[in-house]
Amino acid sequence: MEFETMGELEYYVIFEKEPLYKAVDQRGYHESVPFTKWEALRTEAMMAVAQSGGQIKYGHSEVGNFSVGDTEYEQNEIEFLPVTWRMPPTRSWLQNGSFAPLQASMALR
Repeated sequence: MEFETMGELEYYVIFEKEPLYKAVDQRGYHESVPFTKWEALRTEAMMAVAQSGGQIKYGHSEVGNFSVGDTEYEQNEIEFLPVTWRMPPTRSWLQNGSFAPLQASMALR
C-alpha cells in the first residue's frame, strides 16, 4: 500500500496596523510586497526549515488576512514537497480496518 502525503505550515504574523497598503479582510492569496508585509520573515523561516532538512515546495501569503482595531493579522503558508509512505498490507489490518500498523510504520521513519 502506498500513500502520498503533503504537509503545510500555516501561521499568522500579528502586527500594528500600518497606514499604507492595508490588509484587506479575507484577501491576500499570493500577494507580494508591499501588500504583504512579512515576506522577508517567511523567506527566513523557509531557509531555517530547509537547513534543518525540510523539503519545501514553496511559500506564499494566504487568504486569511484580517484586522481587529489597530492590529492586523497576516496569514502565511509554507508548503512541503510530497512524501511517499509505503507499507505492505497485512491481512489482519485489511480485515479489521485498524490503522495501528500504518501508525507504527510512520513512527519508525
